[in-house]
Amino acid sequence: MADERHAGLHKEVDAGKVYIIDFDTSKRLEGGPGHQHAIELPECNCKPPLGMTRFDPYSWDVYCTGKLFDRTANVSYFRHRVN
Repeated sequence: MADERHAGLHKEVDAGKVYIIDFDTSKRLEGGPGHQHAIELPECNCKPPLGMTRFDPYSWDVYCTGKLFDRTANVSYFRHRVN
């Protein structure tokens, strides 16, 4: 949740609203989806495929979100599976 400090630093942010973003490590990129060149991947909990170190940042977000959904579904499935 954004606080007063975030709102003071970013004019498009309102204090008290939830933003799914890390304000300390996020980057503002020049190109939008489909136009941004590959960037060095930041440190992340998501292991890059094939040992890649550069990636389209928007594709990287989608990849990591997919991995998160996959892990969540697997945990839920195995936790609630009837034997």
